[in-house]
Amino acid sequence: MTGVYNLNNGVDVTTLYKGLTTEQKETLEAVVADKKITEAELKKIEEAGIDKSLITNNFTKDVTADAAGDKRTQSKADVKSKIEELTRKYCKDLGKNGGDPYSTANPELNALNKMLDDGEIGQLAADGFTKTQILEIIAGAFPSVGIAPTGEDGSYTRPYGHGADAQKIYDRFTSQLVVATGQDSEEIKAAKAKLATINNQIASNNQNMQVLEVTIEALQEEVQEQLDKAIEDSKDIQEEHKQKAKDAVNNRLNEYTNSNGEMTYEEFQKNISGDLNGLQTKTGRALGDVVNDLVNANHKMNLLKGYVSDLTDLADNNKTLTDEAQATQTEINDLVKEQAAKAEAEGDCQAQCTDPIGFTTDTARYDFFVDTDNNKDITNEQEFLGAKDGFSEVKDLDANGDGLVTGEELDAGNVKVIKTNTDGTQEIVNASDVFKNATDGINLNSYQSTNQDIGEGNTLLGTFSASMDGQSMSGYQTLDSNEWLDKNYEFTDEVEGKGRFAKDGTGITEARDSSEKINLFTIKNTELEGKLSEAWNAWGFTDTMATQLIEASESEAKADGTKIQKGFDEIARKEEEKATQTEEERAKDKEMIEEKLNAKAKAEAEKEAEEAKEEEEKEKEDEEKED
Repeated sequence: MTGVYNLNNGVDVTTLYKGLTTEQKETLEAVVADKKITEAELKKIEEAGIDKSLITNNFTKDVTADAAGDKRTQSKADVKSKIEELTRKYCKDLGKNGGDPYSTANPELNALNKMLDDGEIGQLAADGFTKTQILEIIAGAFPSVGIAPTGEDGSYTRPYGHGADAQKIYDRFTSQLVVATGQDSEEIKAAKAKLATINNQIASNNQNMQVLEVTIEALQEEVQEQLDKAIEDSKDIQEEHKQKAKDAVNNRLNEYTNSNGEMTYEEFQKNISGDLNGLQTKTGRALGDVVNDLVNANHKMNLLKGYVSDLTDLADNNKTLTDEAQATQTEINDLVKEQAAKAEAEGDCQAQCTDPIGFTTDTARYDFFVDTDNNKDITNEQEFLGAKDGFSEVKDLDANGDGLVTGEELDAGNVKVIKTNTDGTQEIVNASDVFKNATDGINLNSYQSTNQDIGEGNTLLGTFSASMDGQSMSGYQTLDSNEWLDKNYEFTDEVEGKGRFAKDGTGITEARDSSEKINLFTIKNTELEGKLSEAWNAWGFTDTMATQLIEASESEAKADGTKIQKGFDEIARKEEEKATQTEEERAKDKEMIEEKLNAKAKAEAEKEAEEAKEEEEKEKEDEEKED
């Protein structure tokens, strides 16, 4: 069972069924009963039209779950054989290194990137190779890229990469190695399971809100149409007919309310039609139908209030869930960062990059960076002057070739300065504001290489002299870990969660925003209530009777429905399965709307397919004409 997906801790399987069709639910139930999903079962789930995120949110792939008896520890001979295999597959007939081995000019680094595209790291782990063995294989198959194990504990070194594309390849390698060989802590697993549960609730709310919105819109249109007809028909009705209508409604209303649930709302309306049988409006419409339009509109207005209330509750619930999801995502990010920092502290991976070239005075530290995106701030460590080509980047700024890089020349190269004050605060200033005088600047001829270990995993690459306000001082160029840089500089990428600071975890399901529609529905309901009142008044119905009708419809909506007479079978419900008539109507409406939505989607898909076919045939005809 290569590639088994295990249900995350804390996830209730039953929550996965929300929002699915009956057929989809049956498919999912059949494959998740054992709380595991194989690759074949995952394919079956996708073929059933179930969103794959339902699985990725709630299940974690176990790359070590190979077929029983197939799992084994790989030997040194196996490692050697795999090196030879990958070398043949990815490095055969490669050209010579283009100069810098840690840039994309190196064919082997591009070959490694192709291997990452093919998912070979995960496959090596699935085949039983340990983390150290995987590192040995990479070092053997791609020797020039600088990745090498440093011990049997899975620790290793790798370059930072020269240039953004190369850095991305190295970061991809580290990320895939962590996924393939690492394992989330129990805290991270629990937090991810919690987030998945919240996401499922938000997704379920979103679907219910969509159905409610469509249902409310359709029902408001029905009420509008019924009221408009009733008001129009009432204009020329004889007073004696209006009186008969009032008497019929009043008598049948009393009969209905006194039946203690024995009479259904449908029978109540049918009785009114029977009493007014034979009476017609001038347009020939039966008077009973007109009155029942009002009665139905009255009843539906009661349902509409409930639907809008339900929609509001779901929207409020989604706001609460989103806040909870964001807090959980933050918790996951912090835990992942903490776990990664711990791994680095234990010597797992020493990835280094060029630190700012700069100098210090008694009052501040000055570091140079190239504002490549012109945001007047330092975006990430890649913007430090020297991050790509070392001190040669400084030399390239010497426009007049006099060996002194001045403030004006730094400004011309879009170089700015991070000034770190003694209290730790930082500010961005122009280079010309630091090197104000013509004799101020960086003395290129003074550069001396040192390659000295200065602690915290950092290396002093070289020193140089600089002058500011006529005073001479010593400058530096270092090679530092990202961890050290993150502690000492504030990057906008980290603030915005971009690049290597992109948030980890399953992500937060976007909550449906129904606030505008809720407002429109509320306004429309108020308008319809006004029309309903107008209609009652046109027929001369008293406020008392209108109130009784509202109460009657509410009573019907809340009735247990234990007995329906005349043509309906008696329905006996268990106490825990009792539901209000309103809930039953909403369920039926939801089912009907879902069918309409599915039918609409199917029709649109068929239409698109037909249009595509016609377009294809037209192009074919045009080509034949040209021939």
